[in-house]
Parts: sequence; C-alpha cells; structure tokens
Amino acid sequence: MWMFKQQLVDQLEIVSLGRAYGADKFVKQFAIGFNIKYSEIIPYHSRWNQYCVDKPFMFEKNFSPRYYFSSYKKFVQYCDKIVIFDTLENGDSVVNEVKKIIKKKDKNFVILLA
Repeated sequence: MWMFKQQLVDQLEIVSLGRAYGADKFVKQFAIGFNIKYSEIIPYHSRWNQYCVDKPFMFEKNFSPRYYFSSYKKFVQYCDKIVIFDTLENGDSVVNEVKKIIKKKDKNFVILLA
C-alpha cells in the first residue's frame, strides 16, 4: 500500500464493502494507518458511518437482501480498479457475487489468493 500511496499521492482511494471480518477489516486498518483515503459501500439497512460513500439519510432502512446486491453493484461501478482477496476454496458468496458483477461490467480486476 505504501508503494501505491507514493505513486498515486492524492488519487488513491481504498474502497471496501465494510465487512467486519476478513480482508475488509485489515484493508481498513492499513488504509487508515497509512493515511490513505478510505471509503465503504455498505447495504442500506446498515448504520451509516463516516466512511460511507452515500449520505446518512439513505441508511437504516428495513432489512432487505436486495440491499446487499445493490451495494455490490455500486461497489463495482464506483471503483476504477478492483483487487479481490480470495481463498483457493472460493467459498465466500460475497466474493463470488462481486466477481459476477465485475465480469458483466467488463472491468479489470486482480485476485490475490490466500
């Protein structure tokens, strides 16, 4: 990340889906630790936080699974370049869904396997 920050200076923004566990948690810690702009795209039934891309009034809606899918789609549309942290098992349904959307949108992405 330090290399990206040095090369891109103020253009770099790290965006995650704001998940509390897994790679998202560590990406957030590193981005904030390296003083890199950090943003989250989370489902609208979630509680707004200071890192959310959208305005506060859009959050804390009644639960609906569709909010997950809309946040994945918005994530892919929002990002210029996408890095996916995945495992060899491909067991994460969120990662698999994001990959499908990326392929439909014909975006470039890199997968880093753990």
